[in-house]
Amino acid sequence: MVYGGKPSAGCKNCRQRKIKCDERKPACTQCTNTGRVCPGYAHLFDLVLRDETESVSRKVQRGKRGGLKAVAEARRTAGQSSGGQQPRGTAPPTSNSAIATTASSGLFLPRSFQDPPEQQAVNSFFTTYILIPRHPYSRRGYLDCLLPLYQHTRHDSLLSLATTAIALAVQGASPRMRHYRDISPSYFGKALVKTSRAIRDPVESVKDETLMAILLLSFYEVEHCIQTSAPFGKISADLDSLRPNTFDNAASRLTSLSASVSDLLAFANPILRNRNEFPSREQLNTIIDYATKVESQLSTWPDCVIDEWWWKPSHTFDDLPSHERKLFVYNRRVDIYHDIWVASVWNSYRSAVLMIQYTVLQALGMLNLPPLSAEATRIVSSINKVQEIVDDICGTVPFNLGTKTFGGPSDRKEVRYPDDGTTKPSNDYRRSAAGLGGWFLAEPLKTAAHAISLREGQQEWILRQIERIQRIYTIKNPIENPTSSMPTPSCPGGRG
Repeated sequence: MVYGGKPSAGCKNCRQRKIKCDERKPACTQCTNTGRVCPGYAHLFDLVLRDETESVSRKVQRGKRGGLKAVAEARRTAGQSSGGQQPRGTAPPTSNSAIATTASSGLFLPRSFQDPPEQQAVNSFFTTYILIPRHPYSRRGYLDCLLPLYQHTRHDSLLSLATTAIALAVQGASPRMRHYRDISPSYFGKALVKTSRAIRDPVESVKDETLMAILLLSFYEVEHCIQTSAPFGKISADLDSLRPNTFDNAASRLTSLSASVSDLLAFANPILRNRNEFPSREQLNTIIDYATKVESQLSTWPDCVIDEWWWKPSHTFDDLPSHERKLFVYNRRVDIYHDIWVASVWNSYRSAVLMIQYTVLQALGMLNLPPLSAEATRIVSSINKVQEIVDDICGTVPFNLGTKTFGGPSDRKEVRYPDDGTTKPSNDYRRSAAGLGGWFLAEPLKTAAHAISLREGQQEWILRQIERIQRIYTIKNPIENPTSSMPTPSCPGGRG
């Protein structure tokens, strides 16, 4: 029963004849003059709340028939304009730039017509990972160049196939979209075939689209190995050198400075981890001097960071019960950043600092040091530095993950994220945190988990956060014992 506005109170005969009824009683003038029996008048309550079910149903059916006719007419017109007929059961090929055009065309489609999973995955991939606003100084990855290249490619091009493969694989991490993973290998295989042809072609091999597709395929391999727990080798850093340094900002400077950390580890690890030969004192001192030089270079990076990049404390989760707050927050430390990418850049810096300090501690731990020597004091200083950096990384966990514990890379309304106390978290931030927060946080947390002499219970808390990330994104590989690969140095007077 619905209210359809002020109804006509005339008799049934006048309403059917669609003429004005004077509503005289006991019989209206129109029925009396024409010799008809006046049926009388309905109660006003029945008129106001009259049953409109049949009328509404008829209108809906007419609308559906009109919509189907519009679809058939559109297909017929498209067939005539293409100069031929499309085989039954197939759709005409379209370019990637037509995806947005179709959505805004205004053409009525029945509810049973849905986008194929490949298009849904690509749309979600761009919405979640590419099109989210970010601070311009945090741009340093090749995904920033993907959208301009993708818009001008055909649906069956190498870049389109590679994008579809990685989109299906990433979106397949969501529990409701596990079937996407079964589709992604076929697109990956097609992309590999086209890659083999492209790198042999003198024209295709030098195109930006080909390089971008290769980078995406390498990303797919890493993501696939993470999801399936398969081993994978080191991705060559030479791929990044093929892309010109387009962005001159704090993030790019950190990337350049971090290269010296990689050189340090490449030099020190074979010496420190050689179980057949104990390193000499001269080798250990060389490693310590090298690490000190790299640390000095890296310490200049925070000086180039603009003010809005520095984090601020938040008290968003103070209202949670103590036992629940401890699941998401360590030591009541909650920091908020400009966006997820800025937090990721800071954690990249912290991971680099931790790797330097770990190298120094390993080298110092192999020296027989007097308790009051300068080197023994350096151990205490390095351990304190490690504790400070690990606390900073733990402070980014609520900002990256909020209270999310499951559900894949999609935003969920019931998940809470920290704020500054004046404005609620924006939809862009929530979307980026749900899709990228865990991925950005996984490696810094694993690096922090290798720290020694942390506060009691902090390492266990970090491992639980890593398990939470694995549960959210359905990563299956087990967590290695972080203490097994990090020798503990003798620490005179240090934290126990």
